[in-house]
Amino acid sequence: MKEESDVLAEYVLVFFTNACKTMGEEFGSYLPDIMPTLQERIEAEEIIKFGSEDDEDVDGAVAGGGGGQDEEDDDEFEDIDDESDVYFAPEEGFVQAKKAAICCVGVMAESCAPQFLPYLQPAIALILENGIKSIHESIQGEACEALSMLVKSAAKNAGIHKNPKAGVLVEPLPQYAELLNTLARTVLIVCLSIITKSKSKSTVASALNAIGMVITSIGILALNLDATNDDDTNNWSGPVANVLMATMLELIQEKCPCQIGVEAKEDEDDEEEDHDQYIPDALSELMGDLSRVLGPAFIPYFDQFFPALMRYTKPSRSHSDRAMALGCIGDVSKELGPQAIKYAEAVLPVLQVSLQDPMESVRRNSAFCVGMLCQATEKQLAPHFPHILHCLAPLCQRTAEEQNGGDSGGADIDNTLSAVARMIRSAPEAVPLQQVLPVILDALPLRADHEEGENIYDCLIDLLKSKDEATMSLFARVAGALGTVLVEGSKSNDATKAMAITAIHDLAMSPDHKDLLSAAVGAGPSTWGPEVTQAVTTAASGNMPLPTSSAE
Repeated sequence: MKEESDVLAEYVLVFFTNACKTMGEEFGSYLPDIMPTLQERIEAEEIIKFGSEDDEDVDGAVAGGGGGQDEEDDDEFEDIDDESDVYFAPEEGFVQAKKAAICCVGVMAESCAPQFLPYLQPAIALILENGIKSIHESIQGEACEALSMLVKSAAKNAGIHKNPKAGVLVEPLPQYAELLNTLARTVLIVCLSIITKSKSKSTVASALNAIGMVITSIGILALNLDATNDDDTNNWSGPVANVLMATMLELIQEKCPCQIGVEAKEDEDDEEEDHDQYIPDALSELMGDLSRVLGPAFIPYFDQFFPALMRYTKPSRSHSDRAMALGCIGDVSKELGPQAIKYAEAVLPVLQVSLQDPMESVRRNSAFCVGMLCQATEKQLAPHFPHILHCLAPLCQRTAEEQNGGDSGGADIDNTLSAVARMIRSAPEAVPLQQVLPVILDALPLRADHEEGENIYDCLIDLLKSKDEATMSLFARVAGALGTVLVEGSKSNDATKAMAITAIHDLAMSPDHKDLLSAAVGAGPSTWGPEVTQAVTTAASGNMPLPTSSAE
């Protein structure tokens, strides 16, 4: 690989990465052979000084910039100043190969944690020196995410194999506790430093993602680490949690270096808008990660974020900003539980407007937010259910032409159905099932967001099991809806399919439901069609196997 082109090197490294993901710890036996090659690739010089011994090898280099690298890479390159010399930056192939090598190190660390232990600390040093300090923003971003994988590797060696539950402080194995704490602290401080200093939106987004991965992997342990920086480059003190929350507040208020004084060129408006979305999306994901780790303990921090987050929902903001903010509020509300009611008064009026937004992504996340608020707050929003249902109804009753418009292919309808299902679960007495269920059944099957299937179909199954009067009157239609999940070509996920198979078989065995199911199957060819009828028949007989992933 050493003598081949950068492009071929990238392909080989991607192959190693994918093979490691597939083989897991079995790939560990190859580490002694592969790691030296990766180290050499990662340590390769990114710039060549004109007149040096290496200048005869610059055939593929571009003076003053670099073939195909990002504009923000050029900004970093401008910082190199030497009046007497000219520097050359490598072409895009070099950059991509180096990124592939850094990614490969991270994947091997995570997938082969026990075997990678001797390489862990050298790998951290290697990536800090040659990845984080790279002149290329894309390499810096790859390095951030690889560092988070190295922390996850240390966590596995320390006995932390599953993501900690909300509010739980995990204790690593004593013999590896210091290693884990040191590596995690180093990575978190490095990523926080990038956020507070870098002018690159994509690099800052990668740093946010890396912090989220570390926090998800080791939970509150990461937030309790000391953020005091030994080299005094940052005036930080106290736990990581305090520094992180303050930094996130600056980001959401758009006060960090990557958000100040950045102007797009006239011909780069679309690209600049994509770059602008890096930060809000990554910040939203990190808030979700923190809420899952802290649970209701996240409320004091979210209280600070919430006013700034609501500014992203204003009509003057881009549709991607509005969708991000509403999705984030819904995601966080889910983890805060009943105390999320404190945000409802401010959010509900915004949701009422956003459910009618021209962009489907905004409608989708608005419906998602409605559902999560209703689920989290339990019965507290029940008095508002009639008005909420009135706002949701148009999304389920749109024409075929309207349903096919927008930017997400029907995910707004899917999330609306899921929101109604969450309302039914929270306060069934506040939902007029006789009117609502036919609308739900008319809007099925799901179009795009099949992850919502578990919630929707499980709600219908629970209503059947409880022998709800309105649901029993629609028994054949509900059973047919379950059958559509199981036909050939169904895009439902395995968990939803397993749920439908089990439910249909249980209905066939239930004294209260078997006759209704038998009658529905008998009329199935004319009402459901042959495919659905065959699927329901097979599931009812117990001859339909559960999907492999759900049966494990």
